[in-house]
Amino acid sequence: MTVTLADVMAGVTKVYDTMGTATHTHFIQLLPADFAKLQAGGTVRKLTCNAGHEHEYIVNCVGQDKPETTSGIPGFCDTAHTCADAMGNVCPELP
Repeated sequence: MTVTLADVMAGVTKVYDTMGTATHTHFIQLLPADFAKLQAGGTVRKLTCNAGHEHEYIVNCVGQDKPETTSGIPGFCDTAHTCADAMGNVCPELP
């Protein structure tokens, strides 16, 4: 998933398709508050569920591949693990 500088500076809600070369897709929605956090040098964590599993995406502007910790989100997805299976069906915000 690539978030451009133009996206960060625009700061408006945007949904990203993270499929890349995978066999299924996950969608991530970044909100204006997320972009404000990125503009301030912060890190945004987003949940995505599809195909019976979940991922936690770590988004920042410093290229940190592996943060020191994760948010501990296992089991936070909907029971069907489908909250990011379509463009308009984004997952709930992490607490």
